[in-house]
Amino acid sequence: MVDQDRTEATDLELVERFKRGEKAAFELLVVRHQRLVYNLAYRLTGLPDEAQDLAQEVFIKVFKKIDSFRGESAFKTWLFQVAANHAKNRLKYLSRRRYFTSESIDETIDGEDGGEPVEVQIILRQA
Repeated sequence: MVDQDRTEATDLELVERFKRGEKAAFELLVVRHQRLVYNLAYRLTGLPDEAQDLAQEVFIKVFKKIDSFRGESAFKTWLFQVAANHAKNRLKYLSRRRYFTSESIDETIDGEDGGEPVEVQIILRQA
């Protein structure tokens, strides 16, 4: 019966069933759209682990906020927008914490001899 529901029920029907308390309907929505959400998150972040976390967070958010879906657009469109907004917010959060910045190992330590890479300067200090 579940396999039949997966192919026959529309997203709108599944949303309505979930709103009436049928949790299995939400599971079907997740199965149906998890790849879309993950792929979007991965395209925006370029990081598989971050994309996986984002996808899970998006579905948690959708689970909690499904009542805000009014059905004026396709569920997939609404879900895509929720996912895109969540991913953009995460990217802003990570960039404020300099998650995507890194220092080159070729940079020199300020005030030291500018000619040697950092790892060489550290080794020289230890000698």
